[in-house]
Amino acid sequence: AFLAAYVERKMAEKIRYKVENYVLNGSGDGEPTGILNAPGLNTLTKNDSTTTTFGPTDLMNLEALTIGAGKGFWIVHPTALSPIRVVKSGTGGYPLYTMDFKNSPAGGLLGYPIYKSVAAQTFGTAGDVIFVNTDGYFLAFEQAGVQNATTIAFAFDQNLQSFRSTLYMGGAPTLSAK
Repeated sequence: AFLAAYVERKMAEKIRYKVENYVLNGSGDGEPTGILNAPGLNTLTKNDSTTTTFGPTDLMNLEALTIGAGKGFWIVHPTALSPIRVVKSGTGGYPLYTMDFKNSPAGGLLGYPIYKSVAAQTFGTAGDVIFVNTDGYFLAFEQAGVQNATTIAFAFDQNLQSFRSTLYMGGAPTLSAK
């Protein structure tokens, strides 16, 4: 019973990673088209030479990106969380990062919650800090959710048990252009 619970917990972790990876990085070829491969993707590049801090122009671009977004959130790679925590507006301005344990354990940026995901790109590469507008992506799961099954019929004479988990999902960006 202990091993079965352990295997099911590990399978759930793997399924969660796969779903996050498909939603962010999916190619659309036999898998959902991910946000980073969407035709409506709008990317911002750093304007100063450093890859470890955000410059004032970068911050203006971030703020412009979230204007009128309404229903949105940030997805960041864990390596990008530390640099985000010290982001301030302009030189010596007010912090743009806020601790908000009620809405997001990772805090908030520009008033929107932050969620960590190892499926995002590492800090310093495109896709390390992603602002997602929930109206811009369609995601659907089968109503029954994850289906788990176990059997001892696999090799009952050897006292072996097999496990299976299945999840049917689909996803696609709603915008066909920027």
